[in-house]
Amino acid sequence: MKISLVCLIGILAGGLCLLGCTGEFEPEKIRLKEAFLSQIENEISGEKRPEITRPPFLQLFDINIPIVAVMPIAENSNNSDLNLLLNDVNNLVAYLMSQNTEIGLLSPYLIKKLAGTENDSERIFNAITKLEGVQFYIRSELIYSSTNVEISCTLFDARSSASVLELRLPTENPDETISELINLVPDFHRILSTDFSGISIKPDLTYRAASSFIRGLNAQFNNEREIAESYFFSSIMEDSTFAQPYFQLIPFYFNNFFEENRAYLPELLKYSLKYQDQLTEKEKIILSGYQNFSFQKFQEAQSSFKSFTTKFPDQINGYIGLVRSLLALNQPESALEAIEPVRDIVNNCGNCGKFTACNVVDSFMG
Repeated sequence: MKISLVCLIGILAGGLCLLGCTGEFEPEKIRLKEAFLSQIENEISGEKRPEITRPPFLQLFDINIPIVAVMPIAENSNNSDLNLLLNDVNNLVAYLMSQNTEIGLLSPYLIKKLAGTENDSERIFNAITKLEGVQFYIRSELIYSSTNVEISCTLFDARSSASVLELRLPTENPDETISELINLVPDFHRILSTDFSGISIKPDLTYRAASSFIRGLNAQFNNEREIAESYFFSSIMEDSTFAQPYFQLIPFYFNNFFEENRAYLPELLKYSLKYQDQLTEKEKIILSGYQNFSFQKFQEAQSSFKSFTTKFPDQINGYIGLVRSLLALNQPESALEAIEPVRDIVNNCGNCGKFTACNVVDSFMG
């Protein structure tokens, strides 16, 4: 019985490892409402599509927390480098906003996924801002003057479209752009949250390291594992003291049962722990689970993963860690029970790479 369960965990991990790896979405409470999807679909497409391909990180939020939409950019420059910088800045804003568990975030990745092939940015914008529960949105654009070009990241009230706060960033030196963004984004958080302790990221992050990391998150969201790995390792090559890419890579190897596929895991854990002051409290909880498991402290690992799934019930990686710990403790029945919540999380994911997530979970659960 135990052997078959362990094998199934390997299959589960192979099909689902990307679903919970991102730091892209971090609401503590989630609530799936079909009305949300149908409303945005109707607004964007004009009619309900017969089949909805739902992105893997669909998360709906508790009605008591503000929902913030970070809109995809509309390119407004013939300069490809400026457009690339604008896009990277916008996606980094989304990542930094996602660190606050007191807000719900609709990222540019998710909005694009919901929009499908729709390219009308204004229609997408109008659809998102009309959704019930979306209280704020952020738009990033290039601002031209007679002497320079700046990036404007503005927080708007979704109902009145009134500007709440604008951040202006220089574009001459991309490293300065990223540094200024990291310095100013906490101002957005302070408006949206009464108990914000600060963002967690390397303060002197370079543009090359940041852009590779952000593009890795984008590939991860789209279930492009090899591309995501390449970008994360590229980010590490640019800045070996940047914690987040190490941390994002850990589930790629931990979630794969077979030993030969986990060669990088000890080093990833080592450097994630070394630079963990850059990680959020949420990330530190699951990191302690990975650490305890790697030292074969399975009881402690179980406790860490259980704490993580209790606080963040929408994150699949926590359940995979919990199940692996219970199997290591020779508790297969408890492992079956622990995997149950994953069904709800992946129920609307659709196809996930080689496996259909729902079918994998159903197979695991017998």
